[in-house]
Amino acid sequence: MCVGEGYGLKGGARDDPVAPSDADFQVPALRQNLVGKKSRGIYGNSMVKFLIWLLENKPELVDPEFALSASAARNKRAFIKKVLHNAPNNPPINFQLLTAPDFMDWIVTVRKRDGERPGSQSYSSHRTGLFNLFRSFRVTMSTELQSELSNHYKGLKRTVASAIAAGGGKIKSGKDPLAFSLYLFLGLELLVMDSRESVFARTFMILAWNLIARASNTFHVCLNHMEWVEDALAIYFSQMKNDQFAERPRDPRHIYANPLHPEICGILALAIYWCCYNFEDRELQLFPGNNQYERFRKILSRMVLLEGVAEELEHRAIDPESLGTHSMRKGASTFGASGSTACPPSAALQLRGGWKLGGVLDTYLRYESAGDMYVGRTVSGLPIDQPEFAILPPNFEGADTAVIKNSLCLVFPALPKYLNRVGEFAMASLVYHYKFLQDTLPITHPLFESALFRNKSLYIELKDLVKCELSHEGSSLKGTGIPPHVSILSRLAKLEETLNKTIQLQNENIKRIIDGVMAKLEEKAVGLGTVTEAGVERTVMKCLEVAGVMRVLSSIENPPAATHTAENPAQPSPSTPMYTWGGKLHYFPEDFCFPKGTVLEAWRYWCLGDSSRGYPPLKRLTSTPQELATRNLCKRLSDFKYLMNKIEAHVCC
Repeated sequence: MCVGEGYGLKGGARDDPVAPSDADFQVPALRQNLVGKKSRGIYGNSMVKFLIWLLENKPELVDPEFALSASAARNKRAFIKKVLHNAPNNPPINFQLLTAPDFMDWIVTVRKRDGERPGSQSYSSHRTGLFNLFRSFRVTMSTELQSELSNHYKGLKRTVASAIAAGGGKIKSGKDPLAFSLYLFLGLELLVMDSRESVFARTFMILAWNLIARASNTFHVCLNHMEWVEDALAIYFSQMKNDQFAERPRDPRHIYANPLHPEICGILALAIYWCCYNFEDRELQLFPGNNQYERFRKILSRMVLLEGVAEELEHRAIDPESLGTHSMRKGASTFGASGSTACPPSAALQLRGGWKLGGVLDTYLRYESAGDMYVGRTVSGLPIDQPEFAILPPNFEGADTAVIKNSLCLVFPALPKYLNRVGEFAMASLVYHYKFLQDTLPITHPLFESALFRNKSLYIELKDLVKCELSHEGSSLKGTGIPPHVSILSRLAKLEETLNKTIQLQNENIKRIIDGVMAKLEEKAVGLGTVTEAGVERTVMKCLEVAGVMRVLSSIENPPAATHTAENPAQPSPSTPMYTWGGKLHYFPEDFCFPKGTVLEAWRYWCLGDSSRGYPPLKRLTSTPQELATRNLCKRLSDFKYLMNKIEAHVCC
């Protein structure tokens, strides 16, 4: 018999997530799903360490057959993981003999990788892992054991707290909250990085901040859980850590645009993300993939090593290791609760964060959209003590629907129809911040390969249709989440503007009155025969006008406008620039390289070129391959031509 066969170990646990199927709804699978996948992994790793310690220090508590198989296994950790995965068959220990001191003997030996003792949260996680071990093998933990573990843990926590108070250990637990100023800095740093991975990381960071959500909820946002409500993007969560069975009401979290700080604008971040990543058929997740948490963690760990970011963190005395996915949730909740003296209600903030209020508060303090909208505007970074807090997102309200619909198909191809309204506001943000993005982003940024930035005529057509204004009574788009004090500030600002205009008008009237009085006094002086400076000036000017000199001067200074004819057009037609290199004229510069992107983007380059860079359609290169500077580019051209001809042949058929 092979090692482990007695424990039913015919194969390892499957780590890759799979789509739900009928097998997931069978009774054993349903019971196993009592604990989330991530929690099962944490508890499993904890119990693997515990069982290894028992094998080495207290073998009398271990099942003999399990001990024999474990000692013969090549990889002891992998073997124990398989045993735990095959629960409830063949328990590895004698649960009836296990006592609280036995478990605590192991707990006090636990250390982190750097050799330091873990915090109270880690100790609690190990105890929960023991409870899960009993539950997995369908053994009921005795009341006596539960009580003894509770008493031991109270003493352990008091000991840990005393050690920290004496300077032995870190006084802070978990990741540090992300300060709003650092959030602004990181948003801009990620924006100017020219990789698609940075686009993903920035979108996640901004959404996690605005949602005040756990990383798992942000990573699992689905496209069909998003909708546009009035002037905000609404995102629904179907399941949360404190609502594992999805029994709570489905209440949306509202995300607002921040045109004042485009580097942290959630709507603009989503628009850039959709321009750089294509929509996939039947893919419902906003961030598709198996392990997006690890993906973001790696990007963040690389970014904090960059020179500019490292200097900023050092200046702020922040340890790069203290920043993680939970920093956004901590930072946004802190900013929303105490970032101003006019913060939203704490109950609305707690409900948005998914925390339980406790006691009767959970019964009587319920979700209302107005409170969540106020929280959404606050954490978006809009200035809560200024009238601009009531600013509306860039929008196309009142524009031709057909024009917007056609443009949307170009900017976001394959956008699901149920996201058209969200796509309109995302496209409006791109158009509104077009100049900012052009001036801020490097030329190699993947956003510049999108249709809007390669087709300047499309931008020119849309820019006059976009408007961004403060919410007011006559606006077609209703502003939400605006507290009364902001409305008062807006009225005060209008009163100040009116008062300034009145003062300016009064000053002009005073000047006119003084000039009139002076003119009358001068007339009296002329009548009395007194020569004045103003009288001499008027007399000379009148003589020049009678002599016709003033008409000649006027015609010279203001020549008549030229009449545009067919031979002399008002505006010359745009021409394609020429480049000189290699002793010849060329349509493309010497450093030209083929664009990166999807097949759709390649087809657009082939047929239309890139008007923003002055490149003609790539079709022109087919007859003159010597236009390219290197042999490698000529080979790329041949491949490019082959692919485009195939597409043209398919379309013609």
